[in-house]
Amino acid sequence: LAESFFTTVCVLVSDLPPPPPTSLDDNSVLRRNLRRELLHALAVEPRSHSEAMQAASAAVSRRDETEGNIGSSGGASSVRTVFAEVLQSIGQQRNQGSRSAPRTYELKADASD
Repeated sequence: LAESFFTTVCVLVSDLPPPPPTSLDDNSVLRRNLRRELLHALAVEPRSHSEAMQAASAAVSRRDETEGNIGSSGGASSVRTVFAEVLQSIGQQRNQGSRSAPRTYELKADASD
């Protein structure tokens, strides 16, 4: 009986969405989701800015679905701003041999703390 209760509590805690933002300017859930998706994407291989943005778009679409913010004003610019901040905090630009190749980002060594 105790094992079933513990399993149920674990499922509830892990499957419930995070609480809604406390204000319109609160982007902590978006920041957390983007960070998680970028960590996963950059851990696999270095990615260009557009590839990293595409990988992180899953987090944005899930956020919009759970919060009902699809089409809200200022959403796209806010996502781009938060994405750039998160990418700079966990990724570093990789040195390229050629100037014509797109800039790629790799995971910083201390980013997965």
